[in-house]
Amino acid sequence: MNRRSIGPIIVGLMVMLLLAFLIVPMVVVGGSSLLFAAGAGNCASTAANQAQPGVSAEAANSIPATYLKWFQRAGLQYNVPWTVLAGIGKVESDDGRTTLPGVTQASVSNAFGAAGPMQIGIKGASGNSWGGAAVHPASEVVNGVATDEDGDGIASVYDAADAIAGAAKYLVAHGVQQNVPAAIFSYNHASWYVQEVLQWASTYAAGGFTIADTNQAAGTGAVAAGAGGQSCTETGQLASFVAPNVIVSEAVNYAEAQIGKPYLWGGTGPDACSSFAWILSSAMMIGFMVRSRR
Repeated sequence: MNRRSIGPIIVGLMVMLLLAFLIVPMVVVGGSSLLFAAGAGNCASTAANQAQPGVSAEAANSIPATYLKWFQRAGLQYNVPWTVLAGIGKVESDDGRTTLPGVTQASVSNAFGAAGPMQIGIKGASGNSWGGAAVHPASEVVNGVATDEDGDGIASVYDAADAIAGAAKYLVAHGVQQNVPAAIFSYNHASWYVQEVLQWASTYAAGGFTIADTNQAAGTGAVAAGAGGQSCTETGQLASFVAPNVIVSEAVNYAEAQIGKPYLWGGTGPDACSSFAWILSSAMMIGFMVRSRR
């Protein structure tokens, strides 16, 4: 075989491997995240009675009372730190108080198809993580995180209670009980977003909030049910896609570290990278620009 033809063949094979490495886990994660129906809160939990963070003075004074109530209730119900939910609510819509498009039903969605106070995807570039119409009867079975948390018979992405519970389901489906930053990154693919949500989570928690607080031992059983009669009981649903989500997160972190480095055959040092790492980082740069435009 001509030596000059070996290079393109190797590069081609590496591109194919890269695509398989990136796309397959994302398909697994994305497809498995839409397992919830509006009338059934069948999320999974690794510990039944995780201690929730306390409420700081900042949280009590700045979060609307209604939102604070639902953040705490959904946090307990779905075994997600309520401060993380509150951080997302703050960054996405200032707890429903922003006038940006898509927060209220009157404006339907933002330019990327995200809607409601928790900015959950209902169409367009954001996809339909909610499942079904943005507002639909709770009895309608859909593939998504749509929830009738307040028990009014309607699953509405614009309703604070329903949206907060839907966001909690989404985080559970993306492994928040195993890797908080990775789950937040899945919610919005931007490093600055993860940092900002965690900063607010720390501000809202009495005594501060750290990732170590979310580590959980294995357990079984049910946690508190919401007003809509839903509960979060442990199942095996998450096992098949939590690991791929962590793998993707690690790949992203590695690729970010390679961005800007020159190509060097077999390079593994701090100032250069191999062809595979170079292709991976280049692809990630393109992916970041596309996915961050959520």
